[in-house]
Amino acid sequence: MICHSLGLHFCQPWFSKIDFLVIISGFIHFHGSGVKEGRFSRRHIKRMNQRLVDDPLTLLADFYRDCDSPLPPPVAGRLNIKRLKNDLELLDKSKLDVRELTQKPCLILHGAQDRIVPEIRAHALHELLPVSRLRIIQGAGHGLPFTHSAECWRMIMAENNFFPI
Repeated sequence: MICHSLGLHFCQPWFSKIDFLVIISGFIHFHGSGVKEGRFSRRHIKRMNQRLVDDPLTLLADFYRDCDSPLPPPVAGRLNIKRLKNDLELLDKSKLDVRELTQKPCLILHGAQDRIVPEIRAHALHELLPVSRLRIIQGAGHGLPFTHSAECWRMIMAENNFFPI
């Protein structure tokens, strides 16, 4: 299974059925483990919620830019504000339960210049998963599946000796 960012949290129901997990720009908890560590991210989520009400198009344009997305952001009339609000709430509150992953081979890929999920979140995830490998991709941000897909694929295939895929 390959998942990206908050998508890792959506995949929890299938953890017991997988043989190998690739986590791209993932995290246990968006705000980290401590109150001090999460101050900035909590304020950021609060501001994003307000911007979702005041100016959702600019919010999404900024988010797409910060993700290094090659795709244009959605246009007016195609926004599902309720879904975006629900996703922000999930991002704010979701904590990954890693118990089913502790014996699963996992490859964690993360961009060194990720402006959405700090690299420290990848290291924290790696520490909790004893059968994991962490690969930090220099010059990459949050949009690894779009911006560095070939490099990600090479890294996945290179782990074939460590993880029997």
